[in-house]
Amino acid sequence: MRDKFETTTLSTKGQIVIPEDIRESMHLMPGTKFVVIGMNDTLMLKKLEKPRFERFDEMVAKAQENAIFRKLAKLPEDERAKEIQKLIDKYSAEKRKSR
Repeated sequence: MRDKFETTTLSTKGQIVIPEDIRESMHLMPGTKFVVIGMNDTLMLKKLEKPRFERFDEMVAKAQENAIFRKLAKLPEDERAKEIQKLIDKYSAEKRKSR
């Protein structure tokens, strides 16, 4: 996608409209989730995408840096295994739900 520059206006409800040509070129649909980043006079939107299962190994590697894994490391091995299984079950349920 080529960079596109458009203008939009903030509504009285705090909403902005993403121009149609940008929505189409980025395949944005109603309900698309974004991270909103504001700094000084700049506002950025980053589209959130559900991770694909093919990237699971990459996700696990990144998650190991996360605090949850530091917490898990402190648990006894049997409790750690149960908590890890809960995380796997939760991820699997979310994946099934998104189909």
